Amino acid sequence: MKNGKKGCKDGRARSTGRAVEGNRASGEATTAKRQASGLWNAIAEEYELTTRRAEQL
Repeated sequence: MKNGKKGCKDGRARSTGRAVEGNRASGEATTAKRQASGLWNAIAEEYELTTRRAEQL
């Protein structure tokens, strides 16, 4: 489909409502993972368990 309305424009993905929703959900997940790792690490250190970075959750 050449020069159609769907697809990438100038090599960049188009922003859609679904993309905005996905980005928002991703941000919320990142925040939750940071909170969870902080809570887990406090317990892990006390009981000599493996600590985790937010990116590992």
